[in-house]
Amino acid sequence: MHENEFYEILGPNGNMSHNCIPILGEEICNRFSAELDTAQSIVMERYNPSLFFDDYTLQIAMPAKVIATNGYLTPGGELAWPVTGNHFLTSDYIMFAKARQVNYWAIILTLVLCSGLSFLVIQFRQRS
Repeated sequence: MHENEFYEILGPNGNMSHNCIPILGEEICNRFSAELDTAQSIVMERYNPSLFFDDYTLQIAMPAKVIATNGYLTPGGELAWPVTGNHFLTSDYIMFAKARQVNYWAIILTLVLCSGLSFLVIQFRQRS
């Protein structure tokens, strides 16, 4: 929910009472207008930080090659996620990145083991 949508729900005078009239009736809304105003103040106090904070972008640098993400890859090689208030009001905002790094030590170890095994097989066949 964006700030403009929130104020559309509040109505032209910034009061939620007019939204209750079709549901509860004008008499009940007028009788409980103080309670409705208090409820509105509580809602505004609780959700105001997530509705009206400044947008920002979270950026991280990955030490390996990124192979999957739900963010944006910047020209500098960093990952970026734009964050707005509506992400935190309606649900969790999940940011993920999956990276792959070449393990050179594993490649070298595999080559050494394969070379050693080949050498042993050749030695065994020459003796037979």
